[in-house]
Amino acid sequence: MNFLADLHFLDFVTSDKEKCFRLYFSILLNEHITENRQKATLNKHSFKSLQKRLKQWYTMKIAVMHPSATPPPSCREIIYEAKKLGSKVIYLRPQDVTVSYRENEIEIYRRGKKLDLDIVFVRGTSSPSSIEQFTWMTNVVKLFETVGSFTINSYSSIVLARDKSILPAILSKRSIKFPKTYITNDLQRALGIVNELGKAVVKPIIGSLGRGVMMLENEDVAYSILKQLLAWGQPLLLQEYIEKKEGRDIRLLVINGAVFAAYYRKARPGFFKTNLAQGGIPEKAELDNELEKIAISTTEALGLFYGGIDVAESTDGGRFVLEANASPNWKGAQFLGLNPAKKLVEEAWKNFKK
Repeated sequence: MNFLADLHFLDFVTSDKEKCFRLYFSILLNEHITENRQKATLNKHSFKSLQKRLKQWYTMKIAVMHPSATPPPSCREIIYEAKKLGSKVIYLRPQDVTVSYRENEIEIYRRGKKLDLDIVFVRGTSSPSSIEQFTWMTNVVKLFETVGSFTINSYSSIVLARDKSILPAILSKRSIKFPKTYITNDLQRALGIVNELGKAVVKPIIGSLGRGVMMLENEDVAYSILKQLLAWGQPLLLQEYIEKKEGRDIRLLVINGAVFAAYYRKARPGFFKTNLAQGGIPEKAELDNELEKIAISTTEALGLFYGGIDVAESTDGGRFVLEANASPNWKGAQFLGLNPAKKLVEEAWKNFKK
C-alpha cells in the first residue's frame, strides 16, 4: 500500500494534507516500516494500526503545567505544537488543582471541572516557598500518574533532578564525573571546606536559572554569606569551582534518549555564571561521543524523558556534570535554529500508550 496514495483514508483527522503527511511519515519511520528512496510501503494490518494511533492522537487531551499566571514562552510553544497536530490542549497551574479522595476513587479537578488528561507536560511545579507547598505542588504530578496520565517528566525524575544534594550520589554510581561536593549545617566545617578548595561555589539545594549561586573566595565574605544561609534554615551545599575553558560550559538537551541540541553558554566578562537567564551567551558546540554518553547516561540515571544536562569543561580537558534540569530552558537550542517544543511533542506522541 503506497502511503502517498492513501492519505484520503485520514480525512477524519484533518484537511491539511501537508501536516498529515509529516506526521504520517514520522510514524512510518518510528514503526520501522520498509522504506527506500522512492516509496514506503506497509501492509493492511500495520496501516489499520497506524490509522488507529493517528485517530488517538487527534482525540488526545493534553495539559502543559507551570505555576505562572500566564504561560511562559516554552509552555506556549508546546501548546502551539500540540494544537497543530489536532490535540486538545489546556494550560494548567498546579495551584488551580483540587483533588478528591473518596474510597477507591481519585478525581482531579480544575476550577470545579474534572480533568481526564492523556499527557501532562510539566514545565514547572512551584518554587520552594514552604516545604508544604513544594511537596503538594510536586505531588500533583504523582497524582496525575496515579489516574493514568503520561507525565513528562515523571514525578520521580523531577524529584531527583531538582535535588542537588542527591545528584552526586546518582552520578557516582555511573562513574560520571562531577565537582567535589559537600553538604553541611556546620558553619566551621563549611569555612574549612572553602579554605581547602580555595574557590568554592555555594548553591541552593533546590533552585534553577543560576539564582542563589554565589562564588566564595574570601573567608570573611564566606563567613557572612554562610552564616546568613544557616539563619534562614538552608543547608550549605558547597562545590569546588571548576575553572571553565574559555569561561563557558556546555548545555546538552536530551529528548527521549537522544541528544537533540548541544551548545556552549559563555559567561559575560567579569562573571562566572553561564546561565542564559543570567546573561550567558549561547554558541554552537560540537557533540562528541564522550559528551553524548555523559548526557544520555545522566538522563537515564534520573529517569528523565527530556532534560538539560550542564557540563563544565575544565582548562585541563576534564568534563564534569554540574546540574541536571527536568524543565530546562531551551533558548540556546532555538538560537541554533532548532525547535525543541516540536521535537518534544512528537516524541511524546510516539511513546504514549493509551
